[in-house]
Amino acid sequence: MKRNLDAEDKRKIHSEINQLVNQRFLLATAAVTVFAVISAWSIPKDVANTHSVGAFICAVSFLLTLILFVLFLLNHLLANVLRTYSSYLRIADESKWEQDWKEYRSAGYLAYTKAIATLFLVLGIVSSVFPFALGFIYSLTFEPATGLWLTGGIGVTYAIFVSGMGFFHWFDQEEVIDQRWQGILAKIQTPDCDIEKKAE
Repeated sequence: MKRNLDAEDKRKIHSEINQLVNQRFLLATAAVTVFAVISAWSIPKDVANTHSVGAFICAVSFLLTLILFVLFLLNHLLANVLRTYSSYLRIADESKWEQDWKEYRSAGYLAYTKAIATLFLVLGIVSSVFPFALGFIYSLTFEPATGLWLTGGIGVTYAIFVSGMGFFHWFDQEEVIDQRWQGILAKIQTPDCDIEKKAE
């Protein structure tokens, strides 16, 4: 399905791809920053007079895990947008690199999506375990029980979804994107074929 794009079209597509890759990196950096700031802020200032983990720390842990998941979800959506551009170049036969890169990715590798998923997975698990770790370190009673159960529950849910989306291709739209581009490019090329047949 060769499209013979001009140099300006190729430049625009490659520029968009580079911006999306950069945005994904910035989101991962933002996740680390948010995690560090909120974790430091949530540590009790007067630990000596603190007797239990407390609802506040549970709530902060819950909120931090939720924020991390939103950032990861946005990262995942940007990955699908990135695939929209790279799939077009591959299916339109405008980039041998994208064709080879998909073949390479199909064999399994640890880069980009999986590396980012690993980072978010570690941050989310530490965020969820934070109230429990604080309790063990400072010998605090594990109360309120409801808050700790909720914190643990969202942590497990977070880990399942981040692992599924990052390592097992949950909600991965690449095949759907490929099919859509194939259908669009086939429709675009059909009229040209009909005109050529009539001319003959």
